[in-house]
Amino acid sequence: MGDIDVLDRQHRRSVSEEVPSAVADERARLERELAFHRLADRHLERSYRLATVVLNSATESQDAVHDAFVTAWRKYDTLRDPDRLEAWFDRIVVNTCRDRMRRNHRLRFEDISPAGRSVARRVVQALERPLRGQPG
Repeated sequence: MGDIDVLDRQHRRSVSEEVPSAVADERARLERELAFHRLADRHLERSYRLATVVLNSATESQDAVHDAFVTAWRKYDTLRDPDRLEAWFDRIVVNTCRDRMRRNHRLRFEDISPAGRSVARRVVQALERPLRGQPG
């Protein structure tokens, strides 16, 4: 009977260690979902505006943003710095738009000069103004 008691104690110990681990895993999963839903809520409209500027099509931009959110959900664990979430997601949106344009043979790659980067920066600022409540 001694061996059975030892096995029973070991089994109970392993089960009691698994339960907190399972609870912690479920909690982490729920926190991840909540963080992603917050991302979606905060960035949806801005993402549509960004995609519309890149694609010049409201319909295409809706599809692109949907695809970008799917990609972001799948790759959410690769986000290294949560403080850079907005830039990370913007890059996903832009890359998704570029992929769509490439598939539709509408993309031309050009070197962006400093003047071109300045224009791009002004476009981003114009997109952000409504978020800050500033007039366009």
